[in-house]
Amino acid sequence: MKSLAIISSPLQLLSLGEFIFQYKLKNYFLIILYKNKQELDQIKSMCNFYNVKISFTIKGRKFFQYLSLRLIINKINNVNQIILGNFFSDPHIYILNNLKTNNIVVLDDGMVVHKIPNYINSNKKILTQSRFKNLIFSFFNIKIQPPSKISLFTIFNIKSNPFIKVKKNELSYLYSKIGNIQSSQKTILIGQPFVELNTLSRDNYLLNIKKIVQLNDLDVIYYPSRKEDRKNLELINQIDGIKVINPILSIELYLIKNSFIPKKIIGFTSSALVTLNIMFYKKINIESYKINFNQTRYDGNFYESIYDNFKKYGIKYKSLNI
Repeated sequence: MKSLAIISSPLQLLSLGEFIFQYKLKNYFLIILYKNKQELDQIKSMCNFYNVKISFTIKGRKFFQYLSLRLIINKINNVNQIILGNFFSDPHIYILNNLKTNNIVVLDDGMVVHKIPNYINSNKKILTQSRFKNLIFSFFNIKIQPPSKISLFTIFNIKSNPFIKVKKNELSYLYSKIGNIQSSQKTILIGQPFVELNTLSRDNYLLNIKKIVQLNDLDVIYYPSRKEDRKNLELINQIDGIKVINPILSIELYLIKNSFIPKKIIGFTSSALVTLNIMFYKKINIESYKINFNQTRYDGNFYESIYDNFKKYGIKYKSLNI
């Protein structure tokens, strides 16, 4: 069986690595869609960890990326299975719409996978659509039609239904690599690109981080998202009690590679809070802080639903009220 996978984030790559290991996948092509060098370096490092081979890399450039994808599709011609890193990503769905197969696997891409049952087999869009984008897609005949039936490979507690067959990600490869892990007194704060996505102002985000440090009264390691701007990280690093690090691995692999678990992990809406809670159950104190967003590019109460889902996984959250 020949498979084609498209990946655009480290978490998707982690999920793909586990899928390849769990199902002993041998014959596959892998497309990496990336936004910047830092993101590509992190994904490549994770590929090395999982012994996953990259076939093609494409820099995400709005409409030009579809031309690159079209050229790859022409080379590959046909496959038996398509593995999508993100159910809600237009470039991922574009691949699907140009190769014929009914064997479609969707991987984890964070807490957003909980939204898939609400959107599959419907015409709803999770991201707001611009009229200009729709016109360009129509003019160049770029078809984006999500699948109506999938297999979902996930660590999350999502139930199968007539449109979704859930395949449980057992994290078998990760568990096989956990050796002698030492406990430490460190605290890690998982950063997110809220400023870059225009859901929070820079000043507001800095205020939230300062308050977290004050509430915990301890030194904090700031584990940034690959999408955070360097200038913003420099400002965060100037906050008393914060040290920003520059990792090349996802936080899950970072802890395994460095053979330690922190005393506490703090975050906002990052799905890493759930994966780490599963990996190191009851060995780390994991907390989420609820913040007030200025706006969101997503439809509906997107962030509110994430906090609600956290409770299902035993993760408590506190409101910062800023």
